[in-house]
Amino acid sequence: YLPAARITHFGGKGGAGVHPYRSLYEWHRSYYLYYRKHFARPSLFLFNWMLYALIWIKFLAALILNLFRREKVIGSRKD
Repeated sequence: YLPAARITHFGGKGGAGVHPYRSLYEWHRSYYLYYRKHFARPSLFLFNWMLYALIWIKFLAALILNLFRREKVIGSRKD
């Protein structure tokens, strides 16, 4: 622990632009895992499966949209 340490974050300089398809996959995977861990148990299984299907549909739509983008990056770029 160093209380005097400072970190400067340069927006848009992260690793999402390096592997955009991997970033899309990992984001949707984390969304699925978070829901499953915190909210799936008390919910009706039919609702859970519907939500899982929607996550995958959103993931596929994001992949398809990214195919047609000029820049293959994920997230906002403010350069």
